[in-house]
Amino acid sequence: MLPPKLLESGAKVVYIARNPKDVAVSCYHFKRLVQAFGYTGDFASYWDYFEKNQRELLRHAAN
Repeated sequence: MLPPKLLESGAKVVYIARNPKDVAVSCYHFKRLVQAFGYTGDFASYWDYFEKNQRELLRHAAN
C-alpha cells in the first residue's frame, strides 16, 4: 500500500490496523446514536451491511 520509494528511503513506517469487528461495532453504535442516519436495525443486520460495504470499498480501492 505504500510507495516503494518510501520503503527504500529508510524512513520509519508505523503501521496501525484496527480489528474490523471493532470498527463495525463502533459504526453501528454511532449510526444508532445519530438519528440523521435513520438506522434502527439490529447489529446482525448492520454486520451484513458492513461486510458488503467493505467488500465494495476494497474492490473500488483495488482499481
